[in-house]
Amino acid sequence: IINRVTIKAGDSEYIAYDLVSKDATLTILNTTPSKANYKFILYHEFAHVSDRLNTEFKITKEKEEKLTKSEKHTVMGLWNLYIDARLNDKGLFHLGDSYKNFYARVNGRLQKTPNSIEGKFMEHIALLEVNGINNAEHIVKEIWNNPKRFLSYDDLISIIKSNISP
Repeated sequence: IINRVTIKAGDSEYIAYDLVSKDATLTILNTTPSKANYKFILYHEFAHVSDRLNTEFKITKEKEEKLTKSEKHTVMGLWNLYIDARLNDKGLFHLGDSYKNFYARVNGRLQKTPNSIEGKFMEHIALLEVNGINNAEHIVKEIWNNPKRFLSYDDLISIIKSNISP
């Protein structure tokens, strides 16, 4: 249940949900409503709330607080991938134009990624690798290609922790 939704302008697109008050705050750019993938952005952000409300997802403040900054960033990257995979499975995934000028470190070199699913994979792989995760390409493809496989927050943490470089 969401009691109240507040929409505010900010410097990025994300949603915050308070489990106690049941209030959601959606932060978007001033230009977000004019983006070709605006509908997808809304689906993606509200999927975070939906996962938080799913008791089987098992996310808690305590679990989040136990993660290092790097682990939080990496788990969030996997969670975003997991949401996008499910949205893609429902025909709702839409890259939009935001990724036309995205750069990622691929094979040790900074390069522009294509504005495509493969480019998105490159971004996720680069995120995992820069945070010391082994088997990044395999992890990304496993999550993307199995959108119906349920992953809990604990599963996302486990994927990170079990694939961290020594």
